[in-house]
Amino acid sequence: MVAPIFDTDETGDAVAVLTSLVRDVHEYFAQDVTLMAAWVESSQTVCVVYRRRNDPGRTWGRRFRFPPHATPGSPTSSGAAFAEFLTEPAASALDTAQTDNAGITWLLPAGADRPASPYA
Repeated sequence: MVAPIFDTDETGDAVAVLTSLVRDVHEYFAQDVTLMAAWVESSQTVCVVYRRRNDPGRTWGRRFRFPPHATPGSPTSSGAAFAEFLTEPAASALDTAQTDNAGITWLLPAGADRPASPYA
């Protein structure tokens, strides 16, 4: 099981979002998604590096921003929604994907900078 990486001084909802995301991936989606790394990037963003069973040989990365939360006022609802989102194919996100030197394909909006990879 991947332990979430975060600064213990981090404030805001990010720790709750990340903890919920990691827990839900392991509890509900472990047959489809393998988390390689997960961390708090800021008080309003978390990042994950993962693999999907349906995409053998590919390593994906995503940055999730919040608020708003999936359920207003509930950071854990966002973590749960993001965990389920990892099971979905990349689809149109491939149009703006960026691959880093570690081979992680970051699914990001157009013009977004890649997060610093834990594998750099």
